[in-house]
Amino acid sequence: MRFSSLSHTKPGLAPLEIDYAKEYVLGFPVHVAILVRCDQEEAVFRHLPFVDFLDTYGAIGLRLQNEWNHQEIVAFEPEFIVDEDAGIPEFALGPGETRRLLIDVSDLIPLETPAGNYFMRISYATGSTRAEHQPELIVLRRPNAEEQGILSQIKPELLGEGRWKKWTTTPPRDLNHFTEQVTPEDPIRFNRLLRFLFYSPQPLDQIDMTLLDGLDGIYYPEAMLLRAELLMARGDHAGFDRVVNWVRQSCPGLSYWVDEIAAGQSPLADQRSLSNV
Repeated sequence: MRFSSLSHTKPGLAPLEIDYAKEYVLGFPVHVAILVRCDQEEAVFRHLPFVDFLDTYGAIGLRLQNEWNHQEIVAFEPEFIVDEDAGIPEFALGPGETRRLLIDVSDLIPLETPAGNYFMRISYATGSTRAEHQPELIVLRRPNAEEQGILSQIKPELLGEGRWKKWTTTPPRDLNHFTEQVTPEDPIRFNRLLRFLFYSPQPLDQIDMTLLDGLDGIYYPEAMLLRAELLMARGDHAGFDRVVNWVRQSCPGLSYWVDEIAAGQSPLADQRSLSNV
């Protein structure tokens, strides 16, 4: 990781800020948005590991402590190793810039973890510096009957590490009858919708934007970016500009994604290009 700064003090990362859900379902994705920024306004970090909802590349750590007896049941430290030949995506932080990164830490939580209330602390490491946030209280609960049915149905596709990345980036068997409706109650609504957008044979300009209405709460900022992508595909430049203005004012940590959409280089565009759809 390289940096530059006008200060005589070596810059580092500021304490993380996070956006998270109050409740998660064991066995399903555990999405948390981290906000990464430098601890010096004028500092520039040129090579930071780009983590997201598909892969954290060992740069994310997680600690879970039981609310009642303070027992630590998860203590996973970041294991990021700088390796220029590993092909790990990177990003740069400019002066005063903040980057919002939506990640999935479910792979760091053992499937046998008891349901309960836990203090969660996430850390982000770059090889030479790290940052974490103050503990936040979350609830981990067992799946209800409907959710257990979802897990049972897709269980063969969830084997091994990176199970939700594998499921999200694997094309469905029957694309001709592939449609997705999501609701705020669906614990895999974000992954389900991404999978549909990645592999649907429908052109982006024909996809119903009301599909995004089920992405609320922690997913709302990312849903706005997906909406911008569909608006761009439709040639609705006025609608696209409205979303861009909202992002830059309300969630500037995602401004980079706006620029990628405008350049045709967003994660959605890249995945559909790889999928030949």
